[in-house]
Amino acid sequence: EEVGPLNLAESLPSSWLGGVAQVRLFSKLGRPLSYAIPQGQDVQVGMLVQVPLKAKLQLGIVCALISLEKAKADVAGPLRLRPLSSSLYPYPVLQPVLLDLALWMERYYACPLEVIFQAMVPQFIRQGPQEKTIPYLRLGSVPLTAEGEEVLRRRAPAQWRLYQAVRDAAGPVARTQILSHLGLPLSVCKNLIHKGLLEGFSQVQIRHT
Repeated sequence: EEVGPLNLAESLPSSWLGGVAQVRLFSKLGRPLSYAIPQGQDVQVGMLVQVPLKAKLQLGIVCALISLEKAKADVAGPLRLRPLSSSLYPYPVLQPVLLDLALWMERYYACPLEVIFQAMVPQFIRQGPQEKTIPYLRLGSVPLTAEGEEVLRRRAPAQWRLYQAVRDAAGPVARTQILSHLGLPLSVCKNLIHKGLLEGFSQVQIRHT
């Protein structure tokens, strides 16, 4: 994914800047890089973030937060910063004790920090939050009379059990869980949906690991 041109931090409105994040990448760079934090963006030490490097976005861990004034004092000449792109999670993936351990291991064992990060932050977490589609069941548009309930109970007891469970629930029920709980196959559900007694629908949930 390509990113925009380089931004000069001192040319940006002061209201745009919320400080400076020092980020160590999951790559063989060997030193922290500084990025401007957009005002209002919540960034904490230990967060997994995406940052621009050349023409691509790279994955990294926020190792320190410093003020813009300190960042300017640490360099000779104009301070050139690009904005931090995004945080993959709204919370740190490495708590301070683990981040301190990683930095200590880098110094003591002369081990590349990206190797330590890869061991501490599994691949599925580095992939970011995942969307998951959950199928649900609720009562359908066809009403079932007391006589119809009795017929369904006698002629299709498995369908009756599922219909009764959905009917008695406080709201929509997750299809996979209710079928597993009742020990029923998916075909029972499909038959009830075909009759209009149940309605199936799906919701997309974001899984934060």
